[in-house]
Amino acid sequence: MKAIKYNFILLLSILFASCNDWLDITQLGNETEKTQFTTLEGTERVLNGFYREMISSNLYGAYLSQTAIEAMANRFVYNDKGISTSENAATMIEELSNHKYTEANIESIFSAIWKSGYTLSFRINNYFKSIEEMNLPMDPDKKNILLGEAYAIRAYIHFDLFRIFGTTYELQKLQEERLPYNDLDFIDKTEDIVNKLYSLREESTEKFFKKLLRDIQTAESLLEKSDPILTNPGAVTEELVIDDFYMNRNRRMNYYAVLALKARVLQYMGNTEEAVSAAEKVLTAVGEGKPFQWHTALRGSDYTFFSEVIFGIHYLNMYTDGNSRYYGSKVLSGYFVSQQMLNNFMFAKPAGHDNPDVALGDFRRECWTENNGTDVGTGSNIFGEGDGVTKVFIQRRFKEPANSTTQSNAYHQPLIRLAEMFYIIAEAKVEAGLYDDAIAMFNEHLERRTVNEIYRFGHSNNPIDTNSPEIKSVLMDFIRKEYYCEFAGEGQLFFFNKRQQQDTFRDSNTVNSILQIQDKEKAYVIDIPTIETNI
Repeated sequence: MKAIKYNFILLLSILFASCNDWLDITQLGNETEKTQFTTLEGTERVLNGFYREMISSNLYGAYLSQTAIEAMANRFVYNDKGISTSENAATMIEELSNHKYTEANIESIFSAIWKSGYTLSFRINNYFKSIEEMNLPMDPDKKNILLGEAYAIRAYIHFDLFRIFGTTYELQKLQEERLPYNDLDFIDKTEDIVNKLYSLREESTEKFFKKLLRDIQTAESLLEKSDPILTNPGAVTEELVIDDFYMNRNRRMNYYAVLALKARVLQYMGNTEEAVSAAEKVLTAVGEGKPFQWHTALRGSDYTFFSEVIFGIHYLNMYTDGNSRYYGSKVLSGYFVSQQMLNNFMFAKPAGHDNPDVALGDFRRECWTENNGTDVGTGSNIFGEGDGVTKVFIQRRFKEPANSTTQSNAYHQPLIRLAEMFYIIAEAKVEAGLYDDAIAMFNEHLERRTVNEIYRFGHSNNPIDTNSPEIKSVLMDFIRKEYYCEFAGEGQLFFFNKRQQQDTFRDSNTVNSILQIQDKEKAYVIDIPTIETNI
């Protein structure tokens, strides 16, 4: 067993820095760590700081949502046909897309993810200890929410660390020691934490997931008692409420977000029945007068499908970052999807129906726009075949709408959606051989996305034979296609491919948009960062 060796000087400086690094975007005081937990407001602001850390570029502000994790799923163009290859983004995209994870600049990405994830976990552990030590009198419901959200965040980040650096969850791998679940606490801030940092060790996969599920269960139990989302659907608001900490529930780890995380984890573990049960509980919160609603048509510039987001994070730098990532002057300076990719995996509207409000074509296609300012070269297209320029596309949600404000739902990074819960249930039906039931669910969702009936299963244009020996693979491939359509800029496509151990990736750099995986271990399992391992 190898001890995990952190750069503890860096961690100490981060863990016990001034609260200005911790707090949210609203008014910040100059409280020291000692006084943060002497008031309810200070304790709330520390929790807000955890969400602030989650939306950093090392975690869900970039690497684990929009950039690195999406490049690992081969979503972006990196082909250098007729263009300079000097841009850093292109090099990163090419190396991640081809699973060159040991390149120096790529190792630095994974080191940043590792350090940021475990640093956040230590802060959360200190949060629990500080609340217990200060014993601040507070309303029991508020305390349940504060603790419940913190347990949920700790579980959320650990699960994604495992999905990056761990293996698949299989019986023969349960005793493999891979990475630690950090639930350590501290006696003091000096010798004890240094010793704990050096003694933090890899744990078996089995033990890791037991701790993960324990945190989820603790969060679920606490929030089930007190989360306002259960009694007040208005606790989910499109406009950011800044004067009530216990609103904005889908911008926080709320009760249904914990159930959704539970479903996600249980599905990864192969516990299909319980995963479906958790997902179904989430979907009971959908409908008129309830916290969440399905979109039935694209609503103006709401390209996040805000009413379907179970959990996302307020992302103040969304458009500043989006401008630098997606609106560059050259194709290799940003994160673009090829026209071939969209054409192969998105539904087109029937001829003569160009209005996005017409309920005939897949309105998810309207979430993408051609990057007209992008020069992808002349002559042969980026695939080296034929003449002319191949168009590239970006997501509209990263372009600031004219009427956006800092309080708007536009500043939002989705992390868990209703559609994922829906497809956890549908996938279980496919695995159980309930093909007719699964197809009915698929058609229900395609109708919800305003896909023309000629593209739905069972239409003469798209016949389906449930007795075919290929039926299971056909339906599973459809689900993967839906993950491509639904979760762009959210990271779930790579995790789906890894969980399913797919032999191919959808790819923006090949004409048929398919890339064959030659080495699954190389493609799906990232080495523990070398600078973090004491060999």
